[in-house]
Amino acid sequence: MKLKNYDELLDLINKKNIKSVFLVTGKKSYKTTGAEKKLSILLQNCKVTRFFDFEVNPKLEDVLTGVKLLTKEKSELIIAVGGGSVIDVAKSINVLINYDNNQYMDVIGGKLEKLQTKLPLIAIPTTSGTGSEATHFSVLYVNKKKYSVADQSILPNYALLDSELTYSASPYLTAVSGLDALCQSIESYWAVNSTEESRDYASSAIDISLNNLKNAVNGCEISKNAMSEASYLAGKAINISKTTAPHAVSYPITTHFGLPHGHAVAITLGDFLVLNNKQETECNDFRGKLYVQKIMNELYQKFGVTNAEDCRIAWETFVEKLGVNINKNDNHLHEYSSVNKILDGVNTERLSNNPVKIRKNDIIKIFTQ
Repeated sequence: MKLKNYDELLDLINKKNIKSVFLVTGKKSYKTTGAEKKLSILLQNCKVTRFFDFEVNPKLEDVLTGVKLLTKEKSELIIAVGGGSVIDVAKSINVLINYDNNQYMDVIGGKLEKLQTKLPLIAIPTTSGTGSEATHFSVLYVNKKKYSVADQSILPNYALLDSELTYSASPYLTAVSGLDALCQSIESYWAVNSTEESRDYASSAIDISLNNLKNAVNGCEISKNAMSEASYLAGKAINISKTTAPHAVSYPITTHFGLPHGHAVAITLGDFLVLNNKQETECNDFRGKLYVQKIMNELYQKFGVTNAEDCRIAWETFVEKLGVNINKNDNHLHEYSSVNKILDGVNTERLSNNPVKIRKNDIIKIFTQ
């Protein structure tokens, strides 16, 4: 459920008679975004336990530290205030606290039919990108390998969008966060698991992002407000459809080369705008090649072009104007050792959700040609 404002959040806390809150935040962003000032007043009558001892790409060990703290404090409500990693950590804690240590990898690996969560969870994003406040999965890393814990119970019970919390973000963070939302919505639109509902969410998110992201990067508050909504809609879209090949390839790029997630996804999205339109490539989507071509043509039109190659150029131009470098050579992704690391870390589940089959050789060519 989407909360309209902080007054609704306070009403919720009072109605549920919440006396103890487990607050998951970023290390510095909680203060720099202005969230601390707003929430300290709102939560002044509650016992607040703040947890922020985790990395940007959260590890299982980080989450388990939070599980121990939540168990000790016996909180009644979880509030996550931050970017996608913060919200994902809160989601993961809320799940893993219900299981023994010998079950953790079963939970993370998707071996259990249905998962349980412990407490109501409110997500308040401070970036406009991941859409984690609207999705039923959370990302964490085990031995540098990315896992996505997925279950409908993980979806936050409430989301509060306060775009003012994104105003202090740097131009680069605004750009790469917004690119994540845009890539999510584009991938959702062409995904094998897409539905009419998910495409409606995705289409709106694409249009809002293309019209507002550049101005948001340049500091326009109206456009930053719009990007908060675009991120939420992109989250709603992938909550149904999940993501595809660009995300599948992006995870090892982030893990091994330190590029933020949105930056990593943007690097290959242009390549897949072309690959997904190749008629000689085997189709993954049960709706067939003509359907996939129709969807791709609709995406090209959103960029104001009529074919795949022009759309790749339009994409690269759009990203460059945001000040984000997606040149693979500049990012050292074309080197033999780099390509092997990327191949080893590709998420096969996301790859299978791509509308056409992507093989190992396709990924090699993306980075070396």
